[in-house]
Amino acid sequence: MLLLVKRSLTKAPQPDPQAKLDSPGHLDYAGSMTKLEFSIELPDRLVREARDAGLLAPAALAELLENGLRQQAARRIAAARSRPGGTDPMSLTDLQTIVASVRKKTA
Repeated sequence: MLLLVKRSLTKAPQPDPQAKLDSPGHLDYAGSMTKLEFSIELPDRLVREARDAGLLAPAALAELLENGLRQQAARRIAAARSRPGGTDPMSLTDLQTIVASVRKKTA
């Protein structure tokens, strides 16, 4: 896979403060946007079905990435709770640390 990254000068759209926490626009990615251009090889059928479903549009791809980040964070929280001594609820500080880590990885 070839991945080229170029920073643009455009301002990222601000999330809607009224958006539900599970909606795609709730994550706060303030700052400049990054334009990614990449090439991957996928089966023709998968590409056709994804295109027909609208999943190759930039907004749909962004939503897929946000969903993936949420799932990773949830798995980390579940793993932390399943460790010995991890049965107590996580503190707000611990949760904020995990969220900050996920956001930092996407910056």
